[in-house]
Amino acid sequence: MLVVRQVCLHFRTLSADRDFWYEPDFKFAQLMSMENEYPLDESEFLDILFADNNLVDSLGRRKKAWAFGSLEGLRSVIVAVPLFRRHARIIQLNIRTHFASTEDSEHRHSSTDIAIELLSTCFHIVKLTIKAAYRVNLTKIASSFPFLEILDCGGLSQFDGSLQELDRLQRLRMRVSLREGVRHWLPLQSTGTLTELNLNYGPFRLDTDCFSEMAAFINLKSLEIAPLLPTVCDILIHSPIKLDTFKVRIDPLRAPIDKVLDMLRADCFCNLKQVAFVDWSDEFPLDATQLAAERFWSLALDSFTSLLSSVEKVLLNLPVCLEYCAYFSRMRNLKLLDWDASAECFPAGLDSMDSEEEHKEKVEKALESAFSEFTEKPRFSVTLSRSQW
Repeated sequence: MLVVRQVCLHFRTLSADRDFWYEPDFKFAQLMSMENEYPLDESEFLDILFADNNLVDSLGRRKKAWAFGSLEGLRSVIVAVPLFRRHARIIQLNIRTHFASTEDSEHRHSSTDIAIELLSTCFHIVKLTIKAAYRVNLTKIASSFPFLEILDCGGLSQFDGSLQELDRLQRLRMRVSLREGVRHWLPLQSTGTLTELNLNYGPFRLDTDCFSEMAAFINLKSLEIAPLLPTVCDILIHSPIKLDTFKVRIDPLRAPIDKVLDMLRADCFCNLKQVAFVDWSDEFPLDATQLAAERFWSLALDSFTSLLSSVEKVLLNLPVCLEYCAYFSRMRNLKLLDWDASAECFPAGLDSMDSEEEHKEKVEKALESAFSEFTEKPRFSVTLSRSQW
């Protein structure tokens, strides 16, 4: 029996040092077998797992990044791992949304808000990622994590509150699909520190008040924006920032082409290295709308390839057109072109009787011709199908 105990202790010691415990995306629920006839719930499983004091001590001291898929798992870690509060730096929440019951429906707390409240005792969180939450309260985030440097909220339906309290945020990503707006929520005390901003409001949300506040962030290096509005164009035309990366979703049937062309001439793009253009049409591509979209992109890409010679990487998610290919012969610093063409619009300049492979071959041949005189030819790929950017 003594030998067995010693072997088990040695095994537990070795197990606590395994790298998988400390990976940022690791969730304890991954270890739970779903094949048992009577499976444990996550809290019961963690009670058993955390009975190993050696593992608890090792996790508390070494693990900086934690991912949680349930409130039960979060509560178990807070209770069983005392050093979690002191050493946790990076938190990822991917918690299925439910609302705590309350008589006042207007003040219900989502599961994500409850998780943030539980985490407020962790004083050194610098990065927070929230995935697929129905709603979050930004004020609660700002007050709970005053040292936050990176906030990534992807796939939200709605939010309330404000990030005004945060004064050292460096990267902010917000993707929201709701129709109703919340004004003046941006972290305006972080105007000197924010270098990366990603605002994606979905096709139904046009919050010009929010976009107008972008002008305050004078140290931006990376900007991803959707949708592209005249307000955004005006800000970039007059902005002193110098962007390295610019990613934008555009509805070619609604975007003002004159504003877009003026924007591409702006000083903020003079050192640009990476660009992504996404066609964000929300109408069925009839012949008339397709021709209008083709004209828009022809003018935009003609201007872009003429003006922005510093660009090294181009990502396109828009209908392919053989006419566009020749424009890229001007971009002598180009190292990579990734073109994911829309399957919803028939590629202009191609034979409707051709197969998809034949379409692709013609586009690749046109790009080969465009790059024929380059000293170092850029890598390129062409996909004739819609994908998410």
